[in-house]
Amino acid sequence: MANIEDIGKLFKDKRKELGLTQAQLGERVGVSKSEISKIESGRGLTFSTIKKLSEALGVTAAVELKPRPASKSSLNIIHFLVMGMGMFARRHSLSKKDACNYLSRFKGLDFTIRNYEVEHQLSLEDCVDDMTAICIKNGGVLARMEDRNFEFLVEYITSQIAAWMVDEEGMKPEEALVNFHNSKTFDKLCDKKTKLYIESPGYVYEMYKSEAAGLTQ
Repeated sequence: MANIEDIGKLFKDKRKELGLTQAQLGERVGVSKSEISKIESGRGLTFSTIKKLSEALGVTAAVELKPRPASKSSLNIIHFLVMGMGMFARRHSLSKKDACNYLSRFKGLDFTIRNYEVEHQLSLEDCVDDMTAICIKNGGVLARMEDRNFEFLVEYITSQIAAWMVDEEGMKPEEALVNFHNSKTFDKLCDKKTKLYIESPGYVYEMYKSEAAGLTQ
């Protein structure tokens, strides 16, 4: 049983197994090659697209419904996370939005949720210590200097986007890096005033693809 975010990869593997290109699969489904690329990357998936792709590829998709966690338990976890994020933000001189995005990106929130039964018995100080350690272990860079954190986030997003360009568009690494670094999207990413650096790599990538599509029309 796969999570919905993993279904795109399963479709991609099945397409390749059948020897189909993205364009050919798109013709079967009635969408563009770029839409197939988006779906295979795990973005824009709906039950409707899953059904259409399953039929086009000759596979069957099943849905497993799980009961919703008790509301009181969820509220307790969320309240604990909000307090922890607030202290994390103050300790590392981040805005609450930056702290939330950072903790999500480097698995600090995921760790705290999975280990809630233990973490909520600790002091908030100890919980923030644990979240900080997990984020650093997962590649996060924490510093009180805003410039250092900003530069790291720009580099992280750039790496992710260049990798997608190589994988989805068949570019060579050098070509992907040159194209992205010379785009208007990259200029916006490097401008602190836009706050684009705190968005997800996927969000910035969609901006770049829209820009590239406009340039090639």
